[in-house]
Amino acid sequence: MRETQGCRVKSDNDKVRSDRGRHLSFVFALFFLCAASLFAKGGVLSGAGRLSVIRTQYFDIIYPEEAAQSAEKIAAVADGYYEEIAALLQTDCRSRYPVTITRSVESANGYFTVVPYNAIVIQDVPPEISLDQNSDSLTSVFYHELTHAVTTTTRSSFSRFVSAVFGDWFAPAGFLETNFMHEGAAVSFESLKGEGRVWDPYARQMVVQAKIDGRFPSWRDVTGARDIFPGGTDAYAFGGMFCHFLQETYGMEKFAWFWKTTGSIHTFKRSIKKTYGKSVSDLWKDFEAWVPVPEHMTAAISEDGGTDDFFVANGLEEAKKTGFSPSNSRRSVLKCLDTSAYGAVWYDTKTGGVWYAARGSGTWDTDAGDVQNKTTDDVRTVFIKPKKLFTCAAVSRLSLSDDERYLAVSYLYADRTTKTSLALYDFRRDSLLSLPVKSSRDAGFVRGADGELLLSCVNISEKPLSVDFYALKTGGTDSGERLRKKDIVLRKQIFFADGEQPFSPCLAADGGFACIVKKGMDWKLRLYKADDSFCEYGAEKTVIHHLHSRNLSDSTGNEQLSFAFSYAAWGDDAALPRAGLFQVKSDDLTGEFFLQDDDVSGSVLDVAFHPESQGERLVYVGASYDTQYLMQMDFSRRKVIRAENGMSRRAEVRQVTRHAENAPEPMENDTAVENATQMENASLNTNHSSYPHISYNPLRYYANTMRIPIGMATSYKRDALDSYGFGYMNLGTAFVGATIASATPWQDTVVAVSGGWNPFGKNGGAYLTVSGGNDTFSYSANGNLMFDGAGFMQTTEGLSLAKTLYSRFGKTVSAGAAGIYFYGHDTSGAENGWSARSFGYVQLSNVRKMSPRYADSAGLTFQPFVLWERVFAHYVNVGLTAAVRIPGLFPISLSATLFPSSSYFASGSATVYLFSWEVQKGIPIAVYLDRLYLSATYAGKFSYQTKQYFDIQRTADIAQNLTKKDYSDVIQLKLGVNASVNVGVLARFRFDTGVVFQYRPNPKANEKKISAGVSSVVVY
Repeated sequence: MRETQGCRVKSDNDKVRSDRGRHLSFVFALFFLCAASLFAKGGVLSGAGRLSVIRTQYFDIIYPEEAAQSAEKIAAVADGYYEEIAALLQTDCRSRYPVTITRSVESANGYFTVVPYNAIVIQDVPPEISLDQNSDSLTSVFYHELTHAVTTTTRSSFSRFVSAVFGDWFAPAGFLETNFMHEGAAVSFESLKGEGRVWDPYARQMVVQAKIDGRFPSWRDVTGARDIFPGGTDAYAFGGMFCHFLQETYGMEKFAWFWKTTGSIHTFKRSIKKTYGKSVSDLWKDFEAWVPVPEHMTAAISEDGGTDDFFVANGLEEAKKTGFSPSNSRRSVLKCLDTSAYGAVWYDTKTGGVWYAARGSGTWDTDAGDVQNKTTDDVRTVFIKPKKLFTCAAVSRLSLSDDERYLAVSYLYADRTTKTSLALYDFRRDSLLSLPVKSSRDAGFVRGADGELLLSCVNISEKPLSVDFYALKTGGTDSGERLRKKDIVLRKQIFFADGEQPFSPCLAADGGFACIVKKGMDWKLRLYKADDSFCEYGAEKTVIHHLHSRNLSDSTGNEQLSFAFSYAAWGDDAALPRAGLFQVKSDDLTGEFFLQDDDVSGSVLDVAFHPESQGERLVYVGASYDTQYLMQMDFSRRKVIRAENGMSRRAEVRQVTRHAENAPEPMENDTAVENATQMENASLNTNHSSYPHISYNPLRYYANTMRIPIGMATSYKRDALDSYGFGYMNLGTAFVGATIASATPWQDTVVAVSGGWNPFGKNGGAYLTVSGGNDTFSYSANGNLMFDGAGFMQTTEGLSLAKTLYSRFGKTVSAGAAGIYFYGHDTSGAENGWSARSFGYVQLSNVRKMSPRYADSAGLTFQPFVLWERVFAHYVNVGLTAAVRIPGLFPISLSATLFPSSSYFASGSATVYLFSWEVQKGIPIAVYLDRLYLSATYAGKFSYQTKQYFDIQRTADIAQNLTKKDYSDVIQLKLGVNASVNVGVLARFRFDTGVVFQYRPNPKANEKKISAGVSSVVVY
């Protein structure tokens, strides 16, 4: 036998085996990713503990260990709630729902979905002050989402048959009803027992104010399609009151019949007509007439009422013809107001800007004439020009220290899931520090008994809740030292009784602090002494929001503690939020309330003392239908109720306290509070013991599927890469087939399998996709296997990943990658071969909105990337994209890319927005128009001869050798519209479409010099 030594020459069979091996490695990698995703916890449960399930008659309540008590609480009421809602809607309890409870998301909310199957998710955290309308937030959120489930899944016999065949997603009400009816039904049902948003003056304010202003929107305008404020809120406010109007006027039986009609596959307009015998438009007119408004009120700007535009009154801006300043006239949404003796701060939600107006050296002219006709000569400037301090998303509270040093910022940010966070802005150093304080919100400043400045905040990580106090060990009032994270030291915690929720902690006298405390449906103003004993004040069924404090001088020149707050009478149909003051004596905590007893158009949503005020001048937030603005009030000109010793007063009580540095264990007075908590929860501990608790098994829920009689498998053709895109040329979809999809009960991982035949291409195959992630990470993986008459045709595998590495204060760092692998042949009959493309990037951006106007943004985006492909030849290169946004009357967007693909050396574009008009109207052809705009774009690119590896090294040589033949460009004019289909769930599909005119100064052989067409982009 002859033995051959040395190197072995690869044969064609070796190459085939190598290609197959490479192909199999991609398939196994995809399979591993899919299998791992099925058992991972992501989405709203990112970071959660081990999962368990409580099984009741109708529900599987899925919960992590940290939410066990909440799961038991819902289990105790869930079946009864279902039967109650079903009885009201005259239907039966046919369905079984998984209910996922999570504490990972630190924003109170919940949702119900029918895709891919019916499921409810509850975010178990104490509500923000804007959602404090119920005695128990957890069970009321569940009741709200369960109402969605019952109304949406009300089906006729035929609809039930179709649903049995194709899955839960076939729920006619789910895709035919408008969003304001979906949310309206849930809001009205949460309010049936005297709680909920229907009875909350703050939640009703938008509807009442729209009628006052003569700007009541049509029903087509509040379907959930609006993409600017109050979009996302208007459907709840108008829908809740409209459904309450229907129930009150025509009865619950008619309301139940409406949902049965929709379940029989009738459109919204048809269901209304069949149920109520009137058109939607006529019913909406009746509804508008039914909405109550206050009998007597003053205008938003009124000399007699002592109200004026904040910016005009303080000489910062000239009034427009309406009397309002430009800042209050551009549909801004201003909130989170706070003031000190040194200035005022507020937040603009449209731009994410935090603004500060420092107090100037001028003094207020109390003899100024007509408030409505003031000029800058009538009143000396009290503030210097407002300054934008920084940009931050989702700010919930701003609080100034009393020493002109710090601003406390409470906000939400994405860290796998939504988290509460705190930051400190240092005025002396013009710097912003993110604090290492987790699960805390509502930050404010207080003083310790020794005068030490402390940061207070509401800790929502555990139950019962606590207010925590942190010392700022470095960077005192007179120090220029930089404050560091390690300088934030916990001093003590004050715990509240079960069911109590504190809001707006702020400064009180002699080492104490004050806050609003809500328990059940009672809101109280609570004042603490330095020894942590307290008294509280309030009136039954009176809502108190946004507490601000200030040490002011009384008529004798002595300092006294004063508080400003917004308040409203609960359940009063025509009530609007008003201003309230409380002046208290520090020695015995007795005091007086001064309550605004008349209404002002726009309401008083938040109110604080003017920096130069001794209690008579206030700065406040007012609101029209689509704007929130800053106003000023002379409180002495309002009709005021005076109540001595408070509206009511509770006797002095000692609070549960833990001192972080002295005693980690509870003090003796913990016992009484703990006993009270046990008594209040006694019913909870007796109702759920018979329910089985089992371990969570994901496969049980993946068995619930969405089934669609359409195939998704697709055949492709390898093609030259001409852009960033990774799509090969689509040869056709095997649409004669079926697709099955499923997900976890909280939809963090979605799996779909499809198979089908393409009768035109004479091929067929199977398709698998898995996608998921959380707030900062997303992934999508797919595999596609095709066969033709000769057998195996081709396979493609794709993977994309995106990760947000940092996103705070207007700055974002992200990274991502995408790739596709192809093996086989197309319909041309070519031999099997493989090709692949991949793209990875890191992106830095500080682009932020500069005004509410469309496209008015500023900032820079910088994205280095690596591009690799093996199609007809190997290509590896590094490239760079840079983009600049320039704000102004005509916003400009500039972008340039070096080596955008293997075909081009460089590309660039410049777009200017010449015109934009906010339409924000629904029109009768079932379309909601957000805006019209006109843009002009110039784009150009240089082609070049590709080499194999890292052509970026040849940048200078390539640039020198470019010729006019290598350059192509286009001038484009686009008249576009942002809109959506204004029907049911389709209102969530937004599209940007328009007529495009193009002129090419240097056309290629296959290009027209002048052309026109229609472009459209759809976003869900």
